[in-house]
Amino acid sequence: MKNLIIAALVVFPTLLLSAQNELTDSYFRIESKSVVGKQKKKPATFKGKLKTYLKQNLQYPEEALIKGLEDTVWVTFDIDVYGNIKDPRIDKPGQIFFDEEALRIIKLMPTWNPATINGEVVSECQILPVIFKLPEKRHSKK
Repeated sequence: MKNLIIAALVVFPTLLLSAQNELTDSYFRIESKSVVGKQKKKPATFKGKLKTYLKQNLQYPEEALIKGLEDTVWVTFDIDVYGNIKDPRIDKPGQIFFDEEALRIIKLMPTWNPATINGEVVSECQILPVIFKLPEKRHSKK
């Protein structure tokens, strides 16, 4: 009888520990799958037509017109949870007059629809190319 009690004390905790590890492992496996599987991301979007906004508000730098220069300036900026533009900065610079105009036009942008993750509004970083094409070249390609 004494041996039976000792054997039960040795075997029972081992079985209990084994069962607990299986439950814990399966719990974490299920938990991680459900979190990853349910994430729904929606990027920030411009309210209206972005190309139209850029065409209507872009002022071609006078010096670039005189010299016949074109360029693309990449601007990085954050969109906060309210859709406001924050911290616009030049990611890939061009000529200084192009950089200044690209920053000016980004700073004047109206609010965006903010990004969401699982329905919760979040801040997001955007990278936008601001393309400077000479007006004559736009019309000659028709």
